[in-house]
Amino acid sequence: MRNYVEAVFEEQLAGFRRIRAIAGVRGLWMDGFVHFSGLISKNLMRPRELAGRWKNQINRFKNLSGAAYTAADAVVQAALDRVGRIAKYIFLKLSLNKEEANAMKKIVVWTLSALFMTSGLAAAQGMLNSSQSVEIKGSIWRVWEAVKDFDGLVNWHPAFSESVIISGANEEVGAVRTLTLKDGPSFDEELTSYEVLDRKFSYRVIDPAPLPIASYASTFQVLEGRRGFTLVQWRGAYRNNSEGKMKDEEVIALIDGLYRAGLDNLRSMIESQ
Repeated sequence: MRNYVEAVFEEQLAGFRRIRAIAGVRGLWMDGFVHFSGLISKNLMRPRELAGRWKNQINRFKNLSGAAYTAADAVVQAALDRVGRIAKYIFLKLSLNKEEANAMKKIVVWTLSALFMTSGLAAAQGMLNSSQSVEIKGSIWRVWEAVKDFDGLVNWHPAFSESVIISGANEEVGAVRTLTLKDGPSFDEELTSYEVLDRKFSYRVIDPAPLPIASYASTFQVLEGRRGFTLVQWRGAYRNNSEGKMKDEEVIALIDGLYRAGLDNLRSMIESQ
């Protein structure tokens, strides 16, 4: 039973990774969703009604924009990772009989389903998204070393004058930092995930904040680029909280510009060393 559960759950995680790898591309995203739904109905619970319910949810998502898919993916990414790890641990570490294993599998399936439904509702309520990237000439670990500290943003981003951890520590999920913009306000952010091997971390702005955005969640990642280069990606999802003072396009341009300024300065700093 344990080997069966492990094999099935690995297959589910593979389908899940496929969805996340192509999230943001409208048609392929839906293909990934259908693929994962089929795996669940075939290998886990086997009820026809489950596949039907997921297809209904898919039809609702088809009415959303491509940007909404990207925003929803950013919002739930950390939660999905945690659910997968916890569920796999339970399956492999606990001695479950057949009835207990089936019960646990149902819990995992419906948890994942609920997360996707939540992401769809969040996207439908006006989430905006920003995404910027840069190629830097240098080794991947050299670039990661420059950006990995949660309190180190001030070392490479020209828009900030101070970055101080006020709770927790670097690399510690739940840590809180206070950022201060040059000639601007201060606000707090919480580290929501940190993955050294993937050179990636996610964080959120703690609301309320003196900013024209709310419900802000972001992911920063360092990836292998073309030969001799490293790719850095910075993306986020948020709501317009300017109280009518800024259009959505203006808020997106503001966040895109903030990302761009930081990434361009990071590249100049590393390539000049």
